[in-house]
Amino acid sequence: MRQTTTAEVRPDKGTIAPSHRLAIDRVWGLMATLAICGVLGGISLLVPPLIEDDSATGFQAWRGTLLGAANSVIAPDPANIAQDSFQFQTRWSPGQYLVPGAISLLGLPLGAAMTLTVALASLCSLIGWMFVVRAFAPNSPFALVVVVLVGSFHYSTFAFRTYRGGEILLQAITPWLILAGNRVPEMRVMRAALLAAGAVLAAFMAKLTGLIVVAAALVAASLISITVGRRISHGIVGGALGAVMAFVIIDVSFLSRGSTPASELESSLPLFGSI
Repeated sequence: MRQTTTAEVRPDKGTIAPSHRLAIDRVWGLMATLAICGVLGGISLLVPPLIEDDSATGFQAWRGTLLGAANSVIAPDPANIAQDSFQFQTRWSPGQYLVPGAISLLGLPLGAAMTLTVALASLCSLIGWMFVVRAFAPNSPFALVVVVLVGSFHYSTFAFRTYRGGEILLQAITPWLILAGNRVPEMRVMRAALLAAGAVLAAFMAKLTGLIVVAAALVAASLISITVGRRISHGIVGGALGAVMAFVIIDVSFLSRGSTPASELESSLPLFGSI
């Protein structure tokens, strides 16, 4: 007579199977995500967000882009105010103005476009963290808790009041960068290279410090894979090549064309020379 294993025992009547509890938790998490983004976004539509100096400079670069000077701030030339000067903007990522700017091309006011950008970014962030929970803790019914906590943090809600550009975009893409980094070591060389390069470019478009986040995600995932598998996989090699190529493209086409926050490192942290 065949014995019944533990995995085959059905729950008693009135109880809910673990798989059903996880499904219910994810449904509630998705409903909480839609509610948080919908309520905060609706309030922000009634009272459009303010913008900080950094974001204002970004929108000046958006104006220059519309006038034919891509990613450049157009201003009177100090030497001859009858002419305009064009300054390629490198201190902030272009994503902070490209996303709301593109939405405004649909006919929406810029204030509403910023609100929609924040709401979509928050939605992308919360859904992304749900996938992170599913990837790293598949049997844990914590999706709803994560959504409520992350969605109610001041860091998340502040963007609906004051648009800070890349901050909310980086928040939106961070969980997806973690998931991408986790996948890279398991993939083939070419696919890993494409995924890593895409992750680096997406992180850069969100915010310059996104390059630090994506580098940390890729390095951490690779180190864990090497520690567990005791070998360097094809995915790690491909991911490294793709990430380096993306970094080179970003440096040549953008970072090397002007000053960036990293340009102040030598004066603020003089590693070479006297302090």
